[in-house]
Amino acid sequence: MNTSAFTSLSMKLHILLVLACWWPRCGPAQTLSLDQAIELARQQSLSAKRASLRLQVGLWQYRSFKATYLPSVNFSGNVVNYDRSVRSEYDFVDARYEYIFQSNLTNNVRISVDQRISLTGGDIYVDSYLGRLENFGDARFLNFSAIPIRIGLRQPLFGFNEWKWERQLEPLKYELSQREFVADQEAIAYQSVQYFFALAQAQLRYDMAVYDYGNADTLLRIGQERAALGTLTQDDLLELRMALLDAETALSEALLERQQTQEQFRLYLGLNDSISSVVLPETLPQLHIAPDMAWQLAATHNPDMLAYRQQELEAARREELIRRQSRFQAELNAGFGLNKTSQNLGEAYSSPINQLQNVSLSLNVPILDWGRRKGQYKLAQASREVTEAETALARQELQREVMAMCRAFNRQREVVARAAEAASIARQRFQITRRRFLLGNIDLIKLRAATQAQRSARLAYIAELQQYWSFFYRLRQLTLYDFVAGKPLTE
Repeated sequence: MNTSAFTSLSMKLHILLVLACWWPRCGPAQTLSLDQAIELARQQSLSAKRASLRLQVGLWQYRSFKATYLPSVNFSGNVVNYDRSVRSEYDFVDARYEYIFQSNLTNNVRISVDQRISLTGGDIYVDSYLGRLENFGDARFLNFSAIPIRIGLRQPLFGFNEWKWERQLEPLKYELSQREFVADQEAIAYQSVQYFFALAQAQLRYDMAVYDYGNADTLLRIGQERAALGTLTQDDLLELRMALLDAETALSEALLERQQTQEQFRLYLGLNDSISSVVLPETLPQLHIAPDMAWQLAATHNPDMLAYRQQELEAARREELIRRQSRFQAELNAGFGLNKTSQNLGEAYSSPINQLQNVSLSLNVPILDWGRRKGQYKLAQASREVTEAETALARQELQREVMAMCRAFNRQREVVARAAEAASIARQRFQITRRRFLLGNIDLIKLRAATQAQRSARLAYIAELQQYWSFFYRLRQLTLYDFVAGKPLTE
């Protein structure tokens, strides 16, 4: 290689290193361990914020449900209703309709306390009413109507009790939202593992590319010296020059990959500072998880189990709704109170006060609908059975996934150990091969093979380590159980 070509390669390498240092940062670079990365993601990533907001939605939905079973105080009224118009009215004396002019002002207010009866699906109320009527014109007068107190009941008979189902579904939804939040935290940890080891692999590729570039440059200079002494063929020298060009290209690509992976990881973690590198975990938990135990934990804690139960309850609710609507229905309305009218407001509340009583019973009896209601009920019944079959299959699939994941996790520790040993052997083999090449005992082909074997073994080790931690956090997500501490994550 001539001096100008060598200088060009050196300048390019210098530019690459400057770019690596110049890569845009919003603050000092950080070196992260896996635990640190997971903790940051759980605290400030967008996924963590979304999980927190979903938890708040579940909390407020449950609080709203609880509030509906507390007495509610309501105020309503018609503040101003002025009517100046002509209307038709029947004259019973002359047996004819005639138009009359009217001008009046009416006002009324009502305050009530309402309480649900969740057991029966009805509600009771206590209210107070005051009405005012003022007539203008020739027959001018003022009148008040007061109901100081009235107690009433509205009760559907044989109908669908929506509140009974709410008492089952809403607490279930609230517990589901809490478990989903914990599962989201473990999903964040799982995703952090993927980004963490992606950067670890990109970092390793870049480090190896830097080493390969320096090694190729060194080997080329040694090859030039050996070629000058006649101990290296021209073909081998040209191959060394090609190796240097390939190493330069590989270094440029590895630098770009590392920068992109760093930026993706930084954005996921929600960091302002850039990430310079990651530190691989040195030790693995000493764990062996029995598949049957893992499934029992998943059956107890996994949020999907509650979601399946919710689906079954909602299907059963729809079936009962259709069944109730297709049959005899009735509603009872009853009230008892006190009432008086007077031209003076004070007298409207004075004794004697008349008793106010009302009782009504409304009926709705289907007679003939050509099978429409029956068809709707059969459809709802079939939908419930389909839902139960689908949730049974989903539970079965969840059990299969948990037990398969557990077996894979128990095996992965040994796989990681073998990959670590293979990486160590490949590194030793490369060092021996490189020394023998420098002494001229072997050719370039064997050196390249040893270099590639070392690269593949180190990348394979990181990949197996990533698989181990992926299994670990996926199992935590499926079971919501901390196997290291030996307690549920929901505590």
